[in-house]
Amino acid sequence: MPNNYGFLTKREMDLFVGEVCAHFDGLPIIGDHYNQKYLNAYNLMMETLATETHLGEYEDTDPNNGMGLPQIDHIKYIDIIENGMEHRKSVWNKWHVDMKLVSYDALRYNGKLSIIFERLGYRRIIPPIPGTRKDRADYWKKWWNTYKGKGSTNHYLAMSLKYLGEEI
Repeated sequence: MPNNYGFLTKREMDLFVGEVCAHFDGLPIIGDHYNQKYLNAYNLMMETLATETHLGEYEDTDPNNGMGLPQIDHIKYIDIIENGMEHRKSVWNKWHVDMKLVSYDALRYNGKLSIIFERLGYRRIIPPIPGTRKDRADYWKKWWNTYKGKGSTNHYLAMSLKYLGEEI
């Protein structure tokens, strides 16, 4: 059954998040601890999707809460458009998406666009993505949800557990 953002299955969403992380963070290498950047980005993105929209089960109905699967707020969207253009060519070459033509509202209706923009948004953050779910919950709260957001680290941890299972 399709979710509210165009993915037919959780697996399809999972594979696309992996594709986006492979594009921006390098391909995963099984058993290679040096590939932690990819794994941390992948985990953070999936945990964010679980927290923000329950992997697409929660429909995005209020643009004031953010747009799309990861609930990208308007300020973050503007920051990505204004300061993330160094990725414009690679995004075009990989997915045939012109970042300058992606409207804020388009993130609400296109799960793939919102996932690409999620990764671009997290790439704008200077501190590296942490390696544990607890630390990623703190990172998400500080850098994604912010002090103004209603979300809490406990909610992040609970939704990650519910939708993604125990951290490996």
